[in-house]
Amino acid sequence: MTDVLETQEDAFEAIAEDRIDREKGIIRGVKLLGVRSKNRRDYETPGVRESGKKLLSGAAIYIDHPPTATTPRSYRDKFGVVGSVIEHVPGKGHFGDIHFNPKNPVAEQFIWDVLHAPKSFGMSINSSVKYADNGRRNKAGDQVVESIEMLRSLDVVTRPGTTDGIFEHQVEEEIMNLKDLQEKHPELVKELLESNSKTVTEQAELDAAKKEAADLKARLDALESERAAEKLKADVTEEIGKAFEGVELEAELLTEIVECACEMKADTRKKFAGVLSKLSPMLVEIPDEEDEEEVPVKEEHEEEKKPAYRPGRKPATGSKPYDIFESLGLKR
Repeated sequence: MTDVLETQEDAFEAIAEDRIDREKGIIRGVKLLGVRSKNRRDYETPGVRESGKKLLSGAAIYIDHPPTATTPRSYRDKFGVVGSVIEHVPGKGHFGDIHFNPKNPVAEQFIWDVLHAPKSFGMSINSSVKYADNGRRNKAGDQVVESIEMLRSLDVVTRPGTTDGIFEHQVEEEIMNLKDLQEKHPELVKELLESNSKTVTEQAELDAAKKEAADLKARLDALESERAAEKLKADVTEEIGKAFEGVELEAELLTEIVECACEMKADTRKKFAGVLSKLSPMLVEIPDEEDEEEVPVKEEHEEEKKPAYRPGRKPATGSKPYDIFESLGLKR
């Protein structure tokens, strides 16, 4: 909906004396709403015909427009009301009777102007209207009004000093399409475009800053993850080293054990370290009985004897080597 304050300039043309009841305060057959305004709006539509009859009946009449369409009205500015019977004349508009207090301070002035200067003022609608879809216009280029959605009041308005005596009150609050805005307020369109361009630039800079911050956070998160992985590996290596204290392991084997432990959950890894601690004594080299005997002095040309098998050395023929992965149930 669009709020409009709009005058019908020929409301009181051809009002004869016999249509005015001074004692009762009635002016009969007043044109309340025409079919076209100087603001180039077309009110000759089925929707306006029906909504106009309904909303004009009993409408309040005030002297002068409010500062804005939705500004609350003062009681002292109220002049009268529209009668209950509204007639629509095709090609001319809506007509009805005006009822006012004959003792109103402006009543006599109002009647005099109706009879002698009807073109010096007019009846103006303060309403919310609905335009036709897509801002459709008629053949004359007027914007088509589909219906009157709300009628706040009818206002008696004037602007003296017009050259031809016909007054069109053009105070309005409306939502214009871009074409109308460019035609009526080109400087405003320019200002809006410049403001929008500045806003777009600021938004682009903000988006770039957000992206840079997101990239930085991703790098920091990756670095933090890397540091956490390194600390875990160091802690696990120390823990496994304690479990295998006194046992010499190949570096490659120790690395594989640490990597396996790092992939475990904390409680599983703790249990795994405990198992290794129990297993490590089995890997300590134990001297054979032959090692405890005194080794005779080797005689010259005496054949060298082969040492007995000890853990960690090449096993004797027919014996099976110790496999730590097999003992731990791990695959190579």
